[in-house]
Amino acid sequence: MAALALALAILAAYSNAAQAGTRSIGDTTILAAVPYPGHPGGIAIDGNTAYVDTFNPVDRAADDYDAIFTYDLASGTLRSDRPNPIKVPRMMSPTPMGLAAIALDAQGLLYVADMNGRILRLDPATGDQSDYATFPTNSMTSFTAMPDGIAFDRQGNLYVTDGSAPVIWRVPPGGGEAKPWLIDPALPSAWASGLDGAAIDPSGNYLYFTEGYVSGTGVYRVPLSNPSITAVQLVHLYGPPPPVFSSDDSELHGIFGVSAIAFGSSGNLYVTLMGANQVSVLRPDGSEERRFPDLQNPGPYDDPLFPAFDGHGYLLITNLAIRAPEKSAVLGAWVNDKGLPLVRPPIP
Repeated sequence: MAALALALAILAAYSNAAQAGTRSIGDTTILAAVPYPGHPGGIAIDGNTAYVDTFNPVDRAADDYDAIFTYDLASGTLRSDRPNPIKVPRMMSPTPMGLAAIALDAQGLLYVADMNGRILRLDPATGDQSDYATFPTNSMTSFTAMPDGIAFDRQGNLYVTDGSAPVIWRVPPGGGEAKPWLIDPALPSAWASGLDGAAIDPSGNYLYFTEGYVSGTGVYRVPLSNPSITAVQLVHLYGPPPPVFSSDDSELHGIFGVSAIAFGSSGNLYVTLMGANQVSVLRPDGSEERRFPDLQNPGPYDDPLFPAFDGHGYLLITNLAIRAPEKSAVLGAWVNDKGLPLVRPPIP
């Protein structure tokens, strides 16, 4: 009963904000709580359905699964007409990481980055799952590839950022072994501070990606037709977040510049800044239009990670909450922008 009351309360808040007519850009409500194991990471929207996976197992490293939850956006509740959550058996246990970005194909199947070294393909209606892509190990890449951000192009190639090395991988249509597509030693990477978000731009000609460097974040782009070091362009560079002085503050982990990205139909790029507990909005020319929330009043934001649009003017954001699992949630921020339609190719 308590869970039902919570769901009704957050739905009422979401609905009231949508009808009030007094929304400001960045106004945020809690759309849905994410139950155990919490720590939500990737999110993808398919019509009125939201898929949310579990990212960080710091406080449950011995669990033998990660999870994917399915929400009905009209009610803000978990759907009961399918396996929910879908449990994803881990490749090993204990394990240092969980699941990350989610992509969709034309059939509505999910493609999920498992940061322990694979891409999963899942049928959300049945829970059936299989390995779609694997990652080789060699001296030019990482010893343990960490798939993080993923994005399809129109031909069905899947581009995968690596959270543990300055590498972008490409998986051919139909899956199989990923091949290094771009290797740029000028993008320094380390565990928890590597390549993060990935998105195809509105023109369909560029792959945008983010890179964490110690305590800051860079947004870059590279032409799909020319994946060379010389073609990589810096779009925007963020400095480190303000320092935290309290030794028991839950944001000590925020020194890492982890971020993810999503394009709005306006052409603006929305960038989550986990270390700063903010979302940044970049104009098409790369200049920053605004950030929210105000640093002095962060509200529910606690490690905002992956963004996705609901199609009705809201940006949905997973609240990772590394050190405070009780804050695990999906946030809804009013941005008055609809998402750029995701590339959802037919995959054999």
